[in-house]
Amino acid sequence: MHPSLIAITTFNQLEYTRQMLESIRALPTKPFDLLLVDDASSDDTVAFVREWGVKHIIAKEVPGGVTDSWNKAYAYFKAGAWQNLFLANNDVLLAPLAIELMADLLAQRPQSIVGPVCNPEGAPYNQEQWTTNYTPESPAVIELPEGLNVNGFFFGVQRSVIAYELAPDMLFDPQNLNYHNEEELASRLYPHGFRSLIATRAVLFHYKNRSFQIADRTTQDNLNDYAAFLQHRGA
Repeated sequence: MHPSLIAITTFNQLEYTRQMLESIRALPTKPFDLLLVDDASSDDTVAFVREWGVKHIIAKEVPGGVTDSWNKAYAYFKAGAWQNLFLANNDVLLAPLAIELMADLLAQRPQSIVGPVCNPEGAPYNQEQWTTNYTPESPAVIELPEGLNVNGFFFGVQRSVIAYELAPDMLFDPQNLNYHNEEELASRLYPHGFRSLIATRAVLFHYKNRSFQIADRTTQDNLNDYAAFLQHRGA
C-alpha cells in the first residue's frame, strides 16, 4: 500500500479517463494507489479501468452525484491505511512530481487542504491556482486567506481530517449534490486550524473548457497543449 490514495470520480466521458490514466502511466514514479468511484456510467468506464489495472473500484448502480462519490471515496480511504486522500476529476493530467510535492506538504502541515497549480482554463474562477501567476522564484507554498479555497478538480487532505467528519464515513455535506463541496469543507475546517494551501511547484493540467467534445478539437490537440504546457513549466 502506498502512502496516498487518488480517488478519481467518473460519470461517462471515458475518453477523459483514458487520457488521465495514460498521463499516470507516463509518470516516472507512482507513490499512490488509485481508486475509481464511478457514478453509474453507461460507457464501459468501469470495464476499461479494471482492464487497465485499477484495483480499487466503487461502481455505483444508481447515480448519486459528485458529493456522494466523494463521500464514498472518503469512507474507503478512512477504512484503509493511506495517509493522504486526493480527490480528482477525471479530466486531469498529472505532471511528474506533483503528487510527491503535495504529499510532502501534507506531511509538513497535516491540518491543511492542498491543491496544485494548473493552466488558467482549468480553474477559471480561482486565479490563485493559475500557473501564470507564479515563477520559479515564487514561494513554494501559498496560504489562502479565509474565504478562499482550492478548486475541487484536484485536492488533498491528510488523515487528520477524520476528526472533523460530519457523520460517520461522511466528510462532505450531502446537501451539496454536485457543487460547493470544497468551499463548505474549507469553511468548516478553518476554525479548527486547517488552511487551504497551494503547492506552486505541483503542476497539473485540467481540460475544463478544452473539452474533447468541442467541435474539431481532437485528443491529440489536448495532448499537444499538455506537452507545450509542461515544456513552458520546465517539468
